[in-house]
Amino acid sequence: KKIVLLTFAIEFLGAGLIFFSLESGTVQVFINKVFFSVFHSISGFCNAGFSTLENSLYEPEFQFNYPLQLIIVVLFILGGIGFPILFNIYKYLTYYFRNQYAKMLHPANSAHTPWVISLNTRIVLVTTSALLIIGTIFFYFFEYNNTLQEHSWFGKIVVSFFGAATPRTAGFNSVDMSALNFSTLMIIFILMWIGASPGSTGGGIKTSTFAL
Repeated sequence: KKIVLLTFAIEFLGAGLIFFSLESGTVQVFINKVFFSVFHSISGFCNAGFSTLENSLYEPEFQFNYPLQLIIVVLFILGGIGFPILFNIYKYLTYYFRNQYAKMLHPANSAHTPWVISLNTRIVLVTTSALLIIGTIFFYFFEYNNTLQEHSWFGKIVVSFFGAATPRTAGFNSVDMSALNFSTLMIIFILMWIGASPGSTGGGIKTSTFAL
């Protein structure tokens, strides 16, 4: 029940954010705009990579829509982290805010802080963060004068982040994949091999296996 509720909550929120991130004129009819938002939110969180667009997010109307790319990349990162990790983070945040509220009511009483974040969560979060950062840096430098050339400085960072995150778990693309440099493809192959985290909607050998 928790998994179902969490999935629907994230996908509902993601669909709403995608809906309002769409630029006027890109999707004409209101019902089509709603369908586009719901479809890509579900596809993003489930790490399916399916898109109603012929060239995914590389379409001319969407390749410079950086808020849309950031929303979708957050969706498939959340889906790729794994439900045990998401529930553990929720448990930690719940305890943290309750603890802070108790300290505000009774400042003199110091509350004990238990080890809420599990070892599995720490391994997954550290490994995922490292892969995202390193992958973004490599993608940025390898593609700076290639597929990123037409983007602004902010756009280069967003597209690089998107390009580093999508190979591990999803299947979207915001650049011309056939135009990527060979060095970038090697990084993508490694990221695809590693994949997502245990108990998630993504594949691969899993981040915890790679970390160990």
